[in-house]
Amino acid sequence: EVGGLEAWSHRHMKEELSLVEDFVAKELEEEQEHSMRRRQEEPQLVALRQELEKLWELEDQREDKHCEREDQHRLLLASELRSAKEVFESSTETMHETLELLSERVNTQARGLDEQIASVAA
Repeated sequence: EVGGLEAWSHRHMKEELSLVEDFVAKELEEEQEHSMRRRQEEPQLVALRQELEKLWELEDQREDKHCEREDQHRLLLASELRSAKEVFESSTETMHETLELLSERVNTQARGLDEQIASVAA
């Protein structure tokens, strides 16, 4: 019976070793397949990464242009505002000058009328 037990134990160990070998072989095969896929996919990943970097660069350029346009628009608005202010100030000055001239004329005419009234009254 001891010999039969040893034979059974030996067979059982062989079966276990065979299962372990199959498992290890399968794991190695899967790792090799994974490694091969990774090597095959790597150029695609590199190309995708480069494409993504180009897209980010284009987005940065677009954003820079947008900011540049906004800055130019602000400068244009500021320039137009200064021009409008100058025109307003100039118009205001002209209006004051015109009012002063009209006031002088009215005063001159009033003095003339006062003189006429005084000469008629005398």
